[in-house]
Amino acid sequence: THAMSLHRRTLLAAVPALAAPALAVAQSRDPIRVGALGPYSGSAAAFGQSMRESIDIVTEARNRAGGIGGRRIELVHADDGGRPEEAATIARRFATRDRVVLAFGSVSSPASLSASQVFRDEEVPQIVITATAQRLTRLGNEWIFRSTVPDRKQVSDLVDFIAEKHSRARRFATICVNDDFGRGGVEAFGEMARAKGITIVGEE
Repeated sequence: THAMSLHRRTLLAAVPALAAPALAVAQSRDPIRVGALGPYSGSAAAFGQSMRESIDIVTEARNRAGGIGGRRIELVHADDGGRPEEAATIARRFATRDRVVLAFGSVSSPASLSASQVFRDEEVPQIVITATAQRLTRLGNEWIFRSTVPDRKQVSDLVDFIAEKHSRARRFATICVNDDFGRGGVEAFGEMARAKGITIVGEE
């Protein structure tokens, strides 16, 4: 509804949300519901649990300090297991049943991207935690924000560092995990390294 969209847009001004001073974001005294989705189980569970604990710690601190505008933050957690299809299902549930005004997650780029399509349609701001794929913030989706630098920026800084500090090292081999993060990093490294006169002699 228009009213819900307006309410979410008002709360978008509080995206520095969990760390900002108390803000008068609404007249209601009801809790502000915030969703967090990530791989709390599965092969990436260590990342997911770290994300969950961090969000819990900051939320508890903010609530002890009076919340936002006197309103408590209420967290809704969900485990996407690192699966894009599950992330989309959770995003839909967050937006419709749980009625969150902001969502954190996910960890991987595919899961974050899948959720972002739903959050865009439902006009729920999403802050991705560790996903690094360039396309996340290059698709024209005004509802998504990233809290980590893109993979190409990480690789660009690495190549610049090698060229500056280890200029005699001219031949490199790369080892990566065969997923979006690993492949994207290796491809970007190869492209940028060659531009600096560095030879890639092997990729595994």
